[in-house]
Order: sequence, then C-alpha cells, then structure tokens
Amino acid sequence: MVSLIASGRGWDALEPITLPRWDLTKTESIKQAHEYLSRADPDLLVLAWPCDPWSCIQRTNRRTPSQRTRLASRRQLHRRTLLMFCLHAARRQRARRRALVGENPASSEAWKEQPIAAAFEGMEAAETDMCMFGKRKPDTGELVRKRTMLKGTREVVQSATRRCDKQHDHDPVQGSMRYQNKTVSVSSWAGGYTKAFAESLVKGAEQFLTAAGHLPE
Repeated sequence: MVSLIASGRGWDALEPITLPRWDLTKTESIKQAHEYLSRADPDLLVLAWPCDPWSCIQRTNRRTPSQRTRLASRRQLHRRTLLMFCLHAARRQRARRRALVGENPASSEAWKEQPIAAAFEGMEAAETDMCMFGKRKPDTGELVRKRTMLKGTREVVQSATRRCDKQHDHDPVQGSMRYQNKTVSVSSWAGGYTKAFAESLVKGAEQFLTAAGHLPE
C-alpha cells in the first residue's frame, strides 16, 4: 500500500521485500535483499517485521513444553535473520540520512529485542491507533483499534500518529473472518495498511526529505 500511494504521488515505487519472493529467514534471500536495497537506494524505508512470534498472546497460549520449545526456536530464528536484517537495513538508511520508520503492534515483544532496539535507538517513538485511519473489518464494517508502535524519522512518525478519539466502538482483533472468499485470521488481516495510513507515512517522508534538501521545495 505504501508503494501504491507513493507512486500515485509521483515517487518511483520499489518492490516490497516480502514473501513469496523474499524469504528473510534464508541466508541467500537475505543477501539478495541487501544487494537489492543497495541498488534501489530508497528515500523511504518502512520496516514491518512479522509480529506473530512476538505477540504476548502467542507466549501465553503456549502451555505445553513442546509448544514453548517451538515458540522459542521460532523466535531465535527470527532474531538471527529477520530482526538482524532490520538492524542492518535501518543502519544503512540512517547513515544515508533518508527517511525510516519501523512498525509493529505496541504490545510486540520484538521492540525489546536487541537488534530492533539498536535499529531505532534515539529516534522518535509514538503509539498510533489504526481506527483513526479507517481500519474496518471487511465482513462487519466495524472499526478495529490495533494500537501500533512507530519508531523512526520524527516527521514520518508524527505524521502517522493519531490516537483514538473514543467516539466509536471497536471490534476485537481476534478470531477469524471471511475475506476475499477465504477464511483468514483477523490478526493477519489487521497487519495491512489502509490508504490513509500509508499516505500519512509518505507525506511525513516528503516533509523530512524536502527539509533535508533531498526533494525540491
């Protein structure tokens, strides 16, 4: 969605580094992704790593020893691959003085992990509510809050920060629903961005890049 919105505002949109083409738990794919970023030289980098292994609900629901072992193994894999990719990509973006933002649920335990903490050390941080950007369940039309943490370039974070005005009800981000003729988990669907949220990220990046002299006034 960020790429689509940016393209509509005159940016050169780049291919998102995501599944199925890019599997950032694989060494070769990580190498190729870094090479791609180096060639692409993005002015805005949005880092949104998979949140499901870091959900507090995931940890709570793992009751048996085997379940806890599987979760621990999955988290360790993500630490060595996805989270380290985010760290290196963020450091490169910061060194180039270009726009950067990281996004994950506010409750995600990944924010406490060393690679992510180091990636955004000293940068702006704020919580935002997706209901304020029109995040509605497609099956019921109900708004979902999905409180989200943003860290990164000050102008980008501030542009995309809106807290719930408490003028509406929320549907919980749990269970499953029908979406595009398939049954999907609500939590997986909730990870997608609305046009309004994506536009706020791009507008914040434009503000930062213009002030920094990377875009014309």
